[in-house]
Amino acid sequence: MKPKKPVTVKEPIDFATSTMDILGLEKEAYQASVKKLNDLQAQDLAKYAREEARNVLETHVFEFRDKLTNEDVEKLSTEAERTKITEALNKASEWLDEEGFDATEEVLKKKLNELKELSTDLRLRIKEVEERPKAIASILQSLNLTSTFVDSMKNLPDAKEIYSEKDFTEIEKIYTTTKNWLNTNWKKHNESDHTKKPVFLSKDIVYEQNKLDRELVYLINKAKYYVPKPKPKTNETKADSNSTKSDKGKSKS
Repeated sequence: MKPKKPVTVKEPIDFATSTMDILGLEKEAYQASVKKLNDLQAQDLAKYAREEARNVLETHVFEFRDKLTNEDVEKLSTEAERTKITEALNKASEWLDEEGFDATEEVLKKKLNELKELSTDLRLRIKEVEERPKAIASILQSLNLTSTFVDSMKNLPDAKEIYSEKDFTEIEKIYTTTKNWLNTNWKKHNESDHTKKPVFLSKDIVYEQNKLDRELVYLINKAKYYVPKPKPKTNETKADSNSTKSDKGKSKS
């Protein structure tokens, strides 16, 4: 008996559709929403900038007030100068807790600039105490290196071919000038009043060292990239060559 074939039954189904999506905003409503979002973002940025400016001002007040009690800083300033700066810092601290509590970013930055301007000279002296020793050590190293190199370059086998007399004169002149400048200004600094503007600045030391280093690097590169000239053949070499050819001719015969 054969299996029955499956029968497909189709029936119509009635259904209805409806759009559930959000309707688009009108142009005015859209622009109002964008403006509101931009205003909120601007408020957040302004709040962050104000808090950042306040933190920077507070940090300067507390750190510099502590710095003024440091023994090394006391050697770089007069009592009158420290008193004047301390009073300004104390007033700024009180102002931050009172009328300056809700100050704007611009007002906070202005207050910070006023305090920094009052301590500009002292901050320079403090910075130089930290930077000058490193600059002096660096230029002394350059002077020692230059002195050693000049002695070595004179003893090179091809020194007269690599360097001209002017090269030797220039490096020795710059070396002597730099060394004298350093000793003169170092002495002036040691004899000066350290509560006054420094007479021996680290940036000047770096400038003088760079002049010496440039000349030294120039001479080092001359030796580095020097290509020896090919040596001409001597008469003796030619004679030996002719003699060899003659000997070969005899041996063949």
